[in-house]
Amino acid sequence: MKKVLAVLAACCITASFAFSMGGSEGGNKNATVKMFQLKVEIKDAIDAYAAAYSAAHPEGAVKVETLGGGGDYAGALKAKLQSGQMPDIFVITGQGEYNIWKDYIADLSDQPWVKDTDVAFKQNGKVYGFPVAVEGFGLAYNAEILKKAGVDPATLTTRKAYEEAFKLIDSKKAELGLNAVVSMAASVAGNMWWSIALHNFSCYWGGGLAADDTSVIEAGLKGMVDDARFMQYAKYVQLLFQYADKKILQNGSYDEQVASFAQGKTAFLHQGNWVD
Repeated sequence: MKKVLAVLAACCITASFAFSMGGSEGGNKNATVKMFQLKVEIKDAIDAYAAAYSAAHPEGAVKVETLGGGGDYAGALKAKLQSGQMPDIFVITGQGEYNIWKDYIADLSDQPWVKDTDVAFKQNGKVYGFPVAVEGFGLAYNAEILKKAGVDPATLTTRKAYEEAFKLIDSKKAELGLNAVVSMAASVAGNMWWSIALHNFSCYWGGGLAADDTSVIEAGLKGMVDDARFMQYAKYVQLLFQYADKKILQNGSYDEQVASFAQGKTAFLHQGNWVD
């Protein structure tokens, strides 16, 4: 089976590339290398790099295709495999998708860059992912709205503090011109299941733990739940749902969710730094 170049976009903090074994079209150095990636915020940079590389290496051009912004990337990638159009460079989002695509990803452990990074994607002591980004997600806030509402963001360090701030802002929605306190989307209909399933739920998997502490995940894979920890997570989700724009929460798309915050209709946005 041909090994191809893969990209890891780990939902917690990192994104990585993994390199091919055999190369494009069975090792043909003159073939076009096809990259399929989901990060629309870096599309221009990647396209420009691919164009520059292709110009300097006419014997081996690079072609980039981008699908993101809420698109069904995982489904599209599977369709490419089924149609015989599997790209040489693609994206996986963490351990689960590594398990699905591991037969297509090459071992990069012997590459010279490995010694220069702490955030390569590793599996069983081997390196499979080249890091390209460090990202964060959670709640972004509109500083101007919080100031008008009388909320100091520096005080938002506990769930109780958020509860008090959300309640205060909610009581002032009319004067602040808000539809809701939080813009959050979580529906399958709006293709936003990934936001609540991947990003938000990682608060339970790893919140407050060291980056390499997978104890909660390992317990979960064995069917065990930390009741006290999960209850804290459930209360956090309940708080977000309580003060979210219900229309966006239940049916909204990525664009609708981000637009609501961008237009000043909510004080908080439940997303990641990529929306910048």
